[in-house]
Amino acid sequence: MTRILISGYTGLGNFILKTPVIKALKVYFPNSDIDIIAGNGYGTEFVLDNSNLVNKIYLLKESSSIIEKLKFFYKIRKNSYDVLLLPFDSNKRFLFFGSYLSGIKQRLVHVNVQSLKKIFFFSMMPNNLLVPLLPGRHEIDLNFDLLEALVDGPIIRDKTTFISIENDITLLDRFKLTPHDYVVLQIGAANGSVSAKKWPASNFVSLIEKLSFRFPQLKIVTVGDTGDYENDIKPILELGLPIVNTAGHTSIGEVASLLSYSRLVIAHDSGIMHMANALSCTLIALYGPTDFTRTRPLGTNSTVLYSKTECFCKMYNFKGNEQELQKLYPGCMDGITVDGVFEEVKRILHGE
Repeated sequence: MTRILISGYTGLGNFILKTPVIKALKVYFPNSDIDIIAGNGYGTEFVLDNSNLVNKIYLLKESSSIIEKLKFFYKIRKNSYDVLLLPFDSNKRFLFFGSYLSGIKQRLVHVNVQSLKKIFFFSMMPNNLLVPLLPGRHEIDLNFDLLEALVDGPIIRDKTTFISIENDITLLDRFKLTPHDYVVLQIGAANGSVSAKKWPASNFVSLIEKLSFRFPQLKIVTVGDTGDYENDIKPILELGLPIVNTAGHTSIGEVASLLSYSRLVIAHDSGIMHMANALSCTLIALYGPTDFTRTRPLGTNSTVLYSKTECFCKMYNFKGNEQELQKLYPGCMDGITVDGVFEEVKRILHGE
């Protein structure tokens, strides 16, 4: 039996983009045990909580003390892991070094081909298989590259993402909703912090007014966490617009249920967007500075609108971050207009 440990110390959306390779691992290693280690507070541990693909999900907080981490890695020595997958976005230093204490036989590590120091470091450490981190490549394929290196041969790449969270239709009663009679808007993002990925709040206000006038039979539902509510959604609610707010009142599983029973989802590049895509929801994704070549949704029900301003795709090849870009390009998402989104909404709803 092959025993595999996968790092889940990444964003919710990034982990969802790992689900295709996790499924493929079971195809190429059918008798394997696959475990996940996570604990950064972004909810990645819930994505495959009910999946039969995963044997066990370990929670080890990044903030845990050195003693707690040492005890954990010593404890899992008994599992005799054969392989640790360390994708580019979840290669934590404590996990890399802890894997040696745990007796893990081999590490699959993404390395940036332009970072000679990292290539040298990982090459000098024993039992590491280095996999090039290629620019302009979708994140799903980057994850598949790790599997291909492990198999040492070509693989079949099914890029369909998924989440294993049970839908709860009774949740709709709490918010007085009925299935497929509401549109979900992700007004906030990044836990309510500053982000160049966010479509302006004023645009959402105008879009809500257009939606409620043109489609009065559809309720408008906002989703997110407490930070999204306090910083992005609450000011809009105070305008008296016809919104059903669920942000700050739902778990990740409950958000998944709200998305599943929606008529349409409009979201930024975020974990919520990747959840909607994985659930095969009808989705309009709003993209601006993000490297769309790496993270765009690939589902057949997903439509991507691009804000082609001067900061378009500035995060290409892992450059920049959304906080810095917001300071440099405050109008980063202005290339997507309210009319542009509304026309896409009408096309989708009238074409059903």
